[in-house]
Amino acid sequence: MKKATFKTANAILIVALSLSTLFYSCSKDNSNSSSTPTAPSASGLAAGKCKITCNYSGAVSGSYTSMEITSAAVKTSTYGTLSAAGMNGTTPLNCTITQPLSQTGKVSYKTLGSGLVNTITFSVGGKGWIAVPGDDFTIEIAKNDGSVLEATFSGTLTNDTDKTTITITNGTIAGKY
Repeated sequence: MKKATFKTANAILIVALSLSTLFYSCSKDNSNSSSTPTAPSASGLAAGKCKITCNYSGAVSGSYTSMEITSAAVKTSTYGTLSAAGMNGTTPLNCTITQPLSQTGKVSYKTLGSGLVNTITFSVGGKGWIAVPGDDFTIEIAKNDGSVLEATFSGTLTNDTDKTTITITNGTIAGKY
């Protein structure tokens, strides 16, 4: 009886592995051939939540995917702030983006007036970097209707203390206020 059970278990395992390989190899390729990522949809998010992803390199390097449970999307009458935490192994990561609710389209921080509160911060462990108006940073806002923000972003962030930099690429954000 043990021999038959072992053979049956192995057969089920082989079939399961074969099917998962088949489905994985036949899945749609979600890679984007252009260097600019597509803005994600906020439709699956709960109110007050966001999702942020990006790659970062320079003083530190890696990839970042936030956790929805540790995210927040809040707004005032004129500004929205999306903030989310993630982990890289045991190292905490955090990203926060603040922008006017009225902004749409491609927004270059280089050309923004200093009176605006556009900022992005990114931290790894206890060290952080920031981009503010005047810096080499761009956010491409696909949707910003006061209830939802969907955008892509990239650029350079600087640590004000030691002047190190990180470059963000393939950044995406979706948030529901």
